[in-house]
Order: sequence, then structure tokens, then C-alpha cells
Amino acid sequence: MLHKLLLPLLLLAGLHVSSQNNYWQQNVDYKINVSLDDKAHTLTGDITIGYTNNSPQPLEFIWFHLWPNAYKNESTAYYKQISRDSAALVQWKAMK
Repeated sequence: MLHKLLLPLLLLAGLHVSSQNNYWQQNVDYKINVSLDDKAHTLTGDITIGYTNNSPQPLEFIWFHLWPNAYKNESTAYYKQISRDSAALVQWKAMK
């Protein structure tokens, strides 16, 4: 009796696994060089980004979100975004 139940289950499991899409992950490497001028309260730097497209389709564009002065005050776009997430808002307020 157990063999009669086990065989169909194994066949169904095999079909499920074979029907899965191949998993792929994009790869991004960052190299950031920054120097601090403590007296002038400024940062100077550059960044090199290496992006590897591992998807089966070519990309027409890549989105970059730049948040200049994101932590400046509570009227920035970043603050407005995280204010919808209570955990992120708690972290924000802890940094102030």
C-alpha cells in the first residue's frame, strides 16, 4: 500500500522540480573611495560600479536611486518614503 502512494508522490515532486524556472541573480560590485575633510565638513569621493546582467534577457536600462541629502530633514523624498514603514522610521529617529 505504501508503495502505491509513494510512487505518485515522487512523480509529482519530480514534475514540480522540473517545471521550476532557472533562478538567476544580478551581480553588482561597488568600489567607493571617499576622503573626509573634517574642518570643511565635506566628503570628496568617487565610485565605480560593476554590473553583471545574469538574466536571460538584455536590459534596456538600469535604475539608480540617488538620494542627495536624504537624511537632511523630514521634508526629503527619502524621509517621505520611509515614513510609511514604521521600522525604518524608528531607525531614522534613532540616528538623529
